[in-house]
Amino acid sequence: MADILVGDVVSCRRSFLLVVKIMPGEAVLCPFISMSELRHRADLDLCWVDLADANLPIPDMRLRGVPCRKQLESLTRIGRMQADVHSLIMRKITEEMRQIDRMCFKGTGCETIGARRRILRDC
Repeated sequence: MADILVGDVVSCRRSFLLVVKIMPGEAVLCPFISMSELRHRADLDLCWVDLADANLPIPDMRLRGVPCRKQLESLTRIGRMQADVHSLIMRKITEEMRQIDRMCFKGTGCETIGARRRILRDC
């Protein structure tokens, strides 16, 4: 098994994910989403060059800036993204967390949203 690094595109079961952070024994990931799915405010459209670098089997995908976590052992590296894509998705993640904070401040579902922000869900 090759070492998984930040910026790697990995597969797990039938999903494709971008590694945004490595922690002991696990990775923080953002999922690639089909273009046919509904758009989310944290979605990042990618150009065809970036998608080619990612080595994804499905050509029409975008990256969703909603992180999750997964054990490193369950991941298989299939490609790599450029550093500029990583910085763009980190901005999307930051924007999404700010939006969640604003929603929490307004008192709309603060308990569940706050829990999701503190503890990343499993992929």
